[in-house]
Amino acid sequence: MSTYVHDFDMISVCMSKGMGSPAGSLLVGGFQDIEKAKEYNRMLGGEFDESSVLAACALVSLDGWEEHLNRDNENASFMAYELAEIPGVQLDPNIVETNILRFSVDQENLERAGAKDHNQFSSILKNHGILCRDFGNTCIRMITHRDISRQDCETAVNAFK
Repeated sequence: MSTYVHDFDMISVCMSKGMGSPAGSLLVGGFQDIEKAKEYNRMLGGEFDESSVLAACALVSLDGWEEHLNRDNENASFMAYELAEIPGVQLDPNIVETNILRFSVDQENLERAGAKDHNQFSSILKNHGILCRDFGNTCIRMITHRDISRQDCETAVNAFK
């Protein structure tokens, strides 16, 4: 981790992405920098009286975080390799290093699924219980997290097939 952050005085770690918290971030840095950040946060209307609730969520997320993130990344890699085998899915599984997948589906397969574009395709997937997001109607983004099992990933891949 120090390789990535050594040039910075302060970093923010989002606890709601792969960490499993419903909301919140951790701010890591020196005391004076943190105090200045809190001052700016208050100036912009960001003070939150119930911050202890988010702190409790962050503590739960930190329990076993490395194991959870490793599993999430493995699940994303599994899905990437499986989806890449489907004709019409443009995805290089070798570039998937985290729990985030981004891929596109060719027009022929979009239409075969009953969609005219990626936006409509993501809506169809939602009807199958698969939550994803289209980006600018050019690709689909899916994220694995601690509540997604390998079986869930297999179900998603089968829905694509």
